[in-house]
Amino acid sequence: MTSCSRRLLAGPLALLLAIGAIAGCGDDDDEGATDSPEEAAETTAADEGAEAPVEESEPADPEPEGSESSEVAMVDIAFDPDTLTVAVGTEVTWNNEDGTDHTSTAEDDTWASETLGDGESFSFTFDEAGTFAYVCEIHPNMTGEVVVE
Repeated sequence: MTSCSRRLLAGPLALLLAIGAIAGCGDDDDEGATDSPEEAAETTAADEGAEAPVEESEPADPEPEGSESSEVAMVDIAFDPDTLTVAVGTEVTWNNEDGTDHTSTAEDDTWASETLGDGESFSFTFDEAGTFAYVCEIHPNMTGEVVVE
């Protein structure tokens, strides 16, 4: 083949390649269109510098009013906590974690425990709303209250 005939073929061949390249290009909205590996690499490289959108999480439900615990410790000649807030129907348990005996006795006589030695407990279920003051009969300065909502 002569150099002249090669030039004649190169012109139409270049034209066909150009037409093929143009025909292969489409709108970004074309369904099923995929990027070439090179284009995908360029897109990935461009996206790496962009920050991913941050999802804002919903705030957690606020803690319900009152105490999560339905237990009261008897420790260091005190009730801990000295005020406990619970819902109607909650069973409250007093646990003696002290080296001395204690009681849990409602001032309005709603309940009264036996004398509780170290490691013993007493429970009472509050079926009515109200504020219930109580005392240790052995240590009259040891007082507390249960608020029932």
